[in-house]
Amino acid sequence: MAKHVEFTGKREYLFERNAVRFAAIVDGVPTWCIISEEAVTAGGLPCSNALDLLRVFDQRFREVEAASRRRIDKADPNAEIVITRADLENS
Repeated sequence: MAKHVEFTGKREYLFERNAVRFAAIVDGVPTWCIISEEAVTAGGLPCSNALDLLRVFDQRFREVEAASRRRIDKADPNAEIVITRADLENS
């Protein structure tokens, strides 16, 4: 179970996946998390392009952090963590 998750602020938009990839350090191990536009808009916040997605990502940071903590607890910390709509709806 992950004891410490830190988001470094480094992020990039993945055009081919319509998602944002962001860096995290899980118990001292660097990893990447990915959040899709669908997951970000789960709370009713619309996104139509990369800049909107990054803006909304910043607004939803706490929900994303909570969802990713649950996923990291269940996953290999070196794997990509894909945060889904269900993760945010259940956070």
